[in-house]
Amino acid sequence: MQRLVDTLLDQLSLGEIRPNCRVNAVQLQSSNGQDQHWHIACQDGSGLQADGVILATPAFQTARLLRLCDSQLADQLADISYSSAATVSLAYRREDIPHALNGFGFVVPAIEKRSIIAGTFSSIKYPGRAPHGHVLLRAFVGGTLQAEMFHLDDEQMERVVRQELAA
Repeated sequence: MQRLVDTLLDQLSLGEIRPNCRVNAVQLQSSNGQDQHWHIACQDGSGLQADGVILATPAFQTARLLRLCDSQLADQLADISYSSAATVSLAYRREDIPHALNGFGFVVPAIEKRSIIAGTFSSIKYPGRAPHGHVLLRAFVGGTLQAEMFHLDDEQMERVVRQELAA
């Protein structure tokens, strides 16, 4: 994601993009009763006008930004619940993994009642993440249905993930 931001900063002028400018609110305004534009109110007291706005923020942040624009939508966005997941990254020799790793990963259905909720083959998805002859695997644990996983210390969580991957 940082590469995307850096590329945009290199390609766009300062009037088009303002890095590190915290936004307090976004409102749709109309001038002379017809032309509509977005007003972006910044924390530093400045503001911007735009023809369109894309909000790529978590729902709770979007709710805060749109509160003045549409309070009903803001309330609905604020009601969206979130849960956390932990990631455990493990490196293996490729020869020690019997799976073909012919994909990018997997999702574990809740009905399986496993301790991991998903896994990715990080070094397959992103070449160069592991030295030749090795693989990097990443497992996701926790989530809404397995909050108890967050009570494990790092060593216990790693042990559970290794057991799950072995199975």
